[in-house]
Amino acid sequence: MTSGRPSSYLRDLSLWRVVLLGALFLGEFELVEVWLRNHFVKSTALASVWAPLFDYRHFFFSFIVIFPAALLLLIWPRFRLHLSELRKVISRHSWGAYLVAQLIIFACFLLLTYFLSIKAEIFAGFTSPSLALWATLCLSTAAGALLTLAPANYWQALFKREQAAMALSAVTALLATGFFLWLQGFTSTLARGAMYGSSILLRLLYEHPTLDTANRLIGTDDFVVQVSNACAGYEGITLIAVFLSLYLWLYRKELRFPQVLIAYPIGFCVMWVFNVLRITTLIAIGDAISPQIALAGFHSNAGWISFLAVAIGLAWALHKAPFFTRTAQIATTHSPLPGARPQASQHPAPGVVDALLIPFVVLMASILLIGAITAGFDSFYPVKVIATGFTLWYFRDIYNFSEYRISFEAISAGVLVFVIWIILVPDLPGANQVFATRLEQWPLALTCTWIAFRIIGSVITVPLAEELAFRGYLLARLGGQLPAINSDLRFSLLAFIISSLLFGLMHGDWTAGILAGMAYAWARYRRGQLGDAIIAHMTTNLLLSLYVLSTQQWSYW
Repeated sequence: MTSGRPSSYLRDLSLWRVVLLGALFLGEFELVEVWLRNHFVKSTALASVWAPLFDYRHFFFSFIVIFPAALLLLIWPRFRLHLSELRKVISRHSWGAYLVAQLIIFACFLLLTYFLSIKAEIFAGFTSPSLALWATLCLSTAAGALLTLAPANYWQALFKREQAAMALSAVTALLATGFFLWLQGFTSTLARGAMYGSSILLRLLYEHPTLDTANRLIGTDDFVVQVSNACAGYEGITLIAVFLSLYLWLYRKELRFPQVLIAYPIGFCVMWVFNVLRITTLIAIGDAISPQIALAGFHSNAGWISFLAVAIGLAWALHKAPFFTRTAQIATTHSPLPGARPQASQHPAPGVVDALLIPFVVLMASILLIGAITAGFDSFYPVKVIATGFTLWYFRDIYNFSEYRISFEAISAGVLVFVIWIILVPDLPGANQVFATRLEQWPLALTCTWIAFRIIGSVITVPLAEELAFRGYLLARLGGQLPAINSDLRFSLLAFIISSLLFGLMHGDWTAGILAGMAYAWARYRRGQLGDAIIAHMTTNLLLSLYVLSTQQWSYW
């Protein structure tokens, strides 16, 4: 007779095998992307075997982004059933030989990708055979990944059952790509509209602003910018569309349909107005303060500030306006996400949500606001540390880590992320030079003070603020559980994936950030201690700080 422990252990082991193999395959994809990013340019593509496929690259990215997202939404009502079946199959699957074969095929695929992209002259005259071989290795790499996870008969049965959902997801991916390509045709109109809107606002500030409609130039006598198609606000409108689609789906039981669909045109219009304000403010800063700050600081951060402001405003309005919510009671509670288990109480302890989220909000606000008024070197980094540190100190009575003990697993996760970060994130010589030049210009005392604040921020305040928000609040909330400082969390694959994706998107290198988010979430789940995720993050950043100081590769900061 056996106890229930081995069965539970096997279920957990099979689930973690899914996560770890998924991280491995994501790392493989990133490795290909890193090679291409370092060596591949448009001129290379048009002069190589990729030329016939170059114009269709948008459709390729639709399948690797939109297709899995659409498929997950369509099969979500059956997701738990599929996951349960996968766990049973994994516990009996011998995967070692498949993993070795998959790695060998991937190595061949990686080498062929490299040679086709960098040594294109070798394959001159063999375009069709080369692309056919590349496509075969690509599909074989993906098939090998699936067979490593589960046997072929499982995937055959799954694809047969979900063939309708897969076909609909493929059609959705193609239509979505076509829509966005069609929408790009209006960027010129949007850009010209933004230019005219900014000219109206500039007339309120300047007596005779400069406006050259033929060349799309607008500004003042001392500072002029060109409003190209990239300034149309298209990216912000797209982000709002993605945000609203995800938000309305997550809260579909609380919101009124079709009334809430009006949020789309409202969000698009408000985002466009914010873009007009952004261009106007950029010109004013360039004229009155500094062209460098306007172009290098404000220009890159104002878009994100606008997006966050519009997204937060829309979320607030959707839950506060009776026109959009089903009932006032539902609108004021935190219901679990689709598929999550219900909680006995829908309200966390008083002050806990604020303690988990406000330090992160202060950190992000300081990053965006200071970034908008500076350019190049981050001279005001100590301000971020002080603001975030003060917020953490304010909530110190709610954080209760007195009984926490550091674990070997947490430190190991932090070391692993450090290694991944060094491997996947490229060093930037240009950023290193800017960093080194500024530090050399400062007095020694000021340089030492700035570096001390940078270490404190990197090792203490940033890990605390980010982990409280992502692994303290978001991981619990997405899993349908109450956010808490010290509480054991049930594993939720949805929460694990989404929180890691969001964490990765927040960082410069997406894939490395996603893998880091997975490692920190694993540390949080492993013993049920939020402190483990914090220690893992602190370990990574401490090692990065030591690496930066010893090698002077400042771009990692």
